[in-house]
Amino acid sequence: MKQQNDIFSNDDVLRRAFQKGLPDAPVTAWFTRKVMNRLPPRRRRMLNGMEWGAYGVAILVLALYWIGWISHIMSKGTVTVGDIGDMAVLLGFTLLPVVAILAPKVVAWIRE
Repeated sequence: MKQQNDIFSNDDVLRRAFQKGLPDAPVTAWFTRKVMNRLPPRRRRMLNGMEWGAYGVAILVLALYWIGWISHIMSKGTVTVGDIGDMAVLLGFTLLPVVAILAPKVVAWIRE
């Protein structure tokens, strides 16, 4: 165990020695942009047909459930705690495909 601790302490000593002899990088606002411009262009992520089909089916099924839930509430005329729980679950399942579709676009927008 002592040998392992000696190795780690030697690594720290070497790291400090290397960093002490190196000059600091110059501060420039254009460094990141220059580096990014020299990289090959990034391939855009394209959703394939099956993924879009799954989103479409999910949205269609959710729309049918929402219509069924609303017609159920309208026919009863009252809202129960169970109905509010059903609405919360439906809302959660509705937001899942929306977030799955929009999240990559928002992340790409933030990175730019």
